Amino acid sequence: MSDPEPLELTAELLAIARKATIIDARKRCPKSVDPEDVWQSVCLDLIRVPPKYDPSRKASKVTLLKLICSRAVSQYAAKAK
Repeated sequence: MSDPEPLELTAELLAIARKATIIDARKRCPKSVDPEDVWQSVCLDLIRVPPKYDPSRKASKVTLLKLICSRAVSQYAAKAK
């Protein structure tokens, strides 16, 4: 089993994360919340504490990133309501 390493946030991964976050924010957050504000919050969290990626768990980097974004949007929406 390998040790998890910080996920390298490439431009491609950040673009995928942005799209997933904005789509999710439009669904979950109140209309008064700008999805771009949600993305900025999620992006800052990703940069501040990069997610750990463990290839032995068989999940792709994209799947991991989308899951992290989805959870962050849920937390943002809960605070906004």
